[in-house]
Amino acid sequence: MKRNTFFSLFFISCFLSVFGQTNQDHITDSILNAFKSYQLDKAKGFINDLENESLQKVFRSYWNFNKYGDFDPKFLAFKEQDFSPRNATIYSFIKGEYYKNSNQKKDSIRIYENYLKSLKGAIKTKDTVLAAAVFPKILKHLYYLHLTNFDELKKYSELYQSYQQDATDRYWYYYYTIVTKLANYEKVKKKSKVPIEVPHIDFKKLHDYAENDFYLQGQTYQLEGIYYNHFLRDYEKAARSFKKAIQNYNKEKAYYSQNRISGNELNLRIVLFKLKKYKEAIPYFKKALKNSMVEQKPVEEFRANEWLHKSYDSLQIVDSSLYYFRKMSLVKGQLDTFKYAKEVKEIENDYNWKEKEASLIAKNQALKSNMYILLPILGFIILALIFTFYLFKRYKSKSKTLESAQSETLEKIEELKKIVIKNHIVLKDKTKVYISDLMYIKSEDHYLRIFTNDTKSAFVRGKLSQIKEELPPNFIQSHRSYIINSNFIKQINKNHIILLDKTEIPLSRSHKNNFKDKP
Repeated sequence: MKRNTFFSLFFISCFLSVFGQTNQDHITDSILNAFKSYQLDKAKGFINDLENESLQKVFRSYWNFNKYGDFDPKFLAFKEQDFSPRNATIYSFIKGEYYKNSNQKKDSIRIYENYLKSLKGAIKTKDTVLAAAVFPKILKHLYYLHLTNFDELKKYSELYQSYQQDATDRYWYYYYTIVTKLANYEKVKKKSKVPIEVPHIDFKKLHDYAENDFYLQGQTYQLEGIYYNHFLRDYEKAARSFKKAIQNYNKEKAYYSQNRISGNELNLRIVLFKLKKYKEAIPYFKKALKNSMVEQKPVEEFRANEWLHKSYDSLQIVDSSLYYFRKMSLVKGQLDTFKYAKEVKEIENDYNWKEKEASLIAKNQALKSNMYILLPILGFIILALIFTFYLFKRYKSKSKTLESAQSETLEKIEELKKIVIKNHIVLKDKTKVYISDLMYIKSEDHYLRIFTNDTKSAFVRGKLSQIKEELPPNFIQSHRSYIINSNFIKQINKNHIILLDKTEIPLSRSHKNNFKDKP
C-alpha cells in the first residue's frame, strides 16, 4: 500500500512539474509573440504571470524601452547560467536589442554576436517562436552592414521563410525579401561597368500584408520613400512616402513608433531641399536643432546648421545664411578632433571658412547698397506692370494670348515685393529700417525705441513680441525689454551683453539659454 502511494505521489509530482514548465513556456511564447507584433498591453499582462523573477526583470526592461524609450541596463548584471538553456537564448536576444538601441556608441560586433547566438540556439532547439522574433532584428542589423555582410543577409533572409507563423511574420519576410533584392542591386551595381536597371518593387503587396497596423504601414512607406529617393531619384514620390510614414508612426504613441519619426523627417527635409522647396524644408531643419538628441551628436548639429545655411543662401536671405554659417563654425570648433577625426577632415575640406564668411558679409553689404539704386527702379517697374495688368483687363476680350501674361505679371509683382521688403522692416510711422543696420530694440511701455549702427534711433508705438516676428533668427531676446542683433555682439558677461559700440544691454536669467552657443 505504502509502495503504491509513493509511486502515485511521485507520478503526480512529475506531472505537475512538467505541466508547470509547459505553462511557463507557453507564457514566454505569448510574451515573444506580443513583442513581435508590438502588442505591449498583452505583453505586460503575460510578463506579470511569469514565475522566474530574473526573466521577468529582463522582459520588463525590454517592455519599458518599447513603451517609453528607457532601456535600464541593470538586467545586464545577470549571467547566462542564471537561466535555463531556453531562457539564456532569450536573454542573448534582449541583450542584442539593448546594445542596438541604447544611447552608447554602437558596437556592431557585440550586437551581431548576441542576435546570432540567440537565433542559432532557437534553430538548434527548433524554437520557432523565438526564431520568428529574432529574424527581423538580425536582418535589419545585417541590412545596415550589407555592403560587407551581404551573404549573411541573403542566407538568413531565405532561412526566415521556414519560420513564418502568422501575418506579422509574412509581412517581415516579404519586407526583407525586398531589402535583400535592393542590397543585391547595390552590390552588382558597384562592380558593374555598365548601367544596371533598378529592380521593380511591388509595394502594394507589402501594404496589403501590413493591413491596419499603423507601425507596419509606417515601415512600408519609409522603405518606399528610400526606394524612390535613393534608387529611382523620384523626389516628389519620395517626399509623399516619407510624409505618409510620419503620419502613420504618429498614430502610435509608444516609443518604438515615435522613435521612427526623426529618421523620416531627416529624409524628408533633404528630399525637399533637392526639390528646391527650401521654405518647406527649413522648419524640419530647425526642428532637428531643437531635438535633444542633436546635443549628444555634434556632427548632426553641424549638418542641421549647414542645411539651414544652404537653404537661406538659396533663398538669398543673406542675414540668416550668415547667421547659420557662423553657428556651423562654432560647432566645428567644439568637435572632438580625435573622436570625430574623419568628419572634421571632411568639414575642413568642404569650406574655405574665412573666405566664405567674408563673401557672405560682402554680399550682405552689397545687397544693402544696391537697394538704394534698385528701389526707384523697382517702383517704376511695379507701376509699369500694374499698368500692363490694367491694359489686360481693358482689352481682355480682344486678346486670348494676354491670359498667360496676366499670370506672369502677378508672379513678377509678388517676386518684386519680396525683394523690396526682405532686407528691411517698415515701422508704423512708415520709417524704413534696414535689418543689417539694426543693432538692438528697447521696449518702453507701449513704445519701441529702435537703435541702428549709425547712432540714430527711432521711437514708435508697438510691442516687442510683434516686431520680433518680422526679424530673422540672428535677432535674439536678451531681456523682456530688449532684442539684440547677434552680429553686433562683442562680449557676453554674466548679467550684460556688450555690443561693438560698447553699449551694455542687460541679460536676464530667463533668456541666458538663448546665448549658450555664443562665444
